[in-house]
Amino acid sequence: MTCHGQTVDNYATSKCTSLKSDPNLFYIGLTGKGLQFAQAPCKVWCLVGSNKDVRTMADFPDGTPCGKSKYCLRGECMALTCSKQTIVATPNDCPSPTVPRKDPISKREIGVPPNGIFDNWNPWSPCIVADCNSIGIKERNRTCHFKDGESGASETEKEPICLGAKRQRSECKIEC
Repeated sequence: MTCHGQTVDNYATSKCTSLKSDPNLFYIGLTGKGLQFAQAPCKVWCLVGSNKDVRTMADFPDGTPCGKSKYCLRGECMALTCSKQTIVATPNDCPSPTVPRKDPISKREIGVPPNGIFDNWNPWSPCIVADCNSIGIKERNRTCHFKDGESGASETEKEPICLGAKRQRSECKIEC
């Protein structure tokens, strides 16, 4: 994967140049040149005055490389954690593969592969309307069942999981 953003040095210099023009920071004497130091690689260091002093003035953005398999997070250089897949503040922040997430509408676990199949649609219900010539609603259902040779043997598979809707609704009208 190729990154098309600024280099670390270009980012640091653009940040220091922007801070140099801030009237509230005029007294510091920033030159506009920015650097990244190995001792604090997630801090933007700006040159001050003509005697080559530096001052840390900002943090590099989260995700900026700061070492082998290390990236900036909130101004700190962090190693990849969570099986070397994620940058988190502490290992306790790793996503837990053992805690299933549930869809708020269907209440089913997200990411669980379907193990069921739908029957054909049942016939449409009669049209339910408030009065003649007004728009009403009709519906039909279908049943999800386990595929042949599969059953809900585990605790999490009490019901089969099918892809798609189990109920359809449609507008209808009764002529009077």
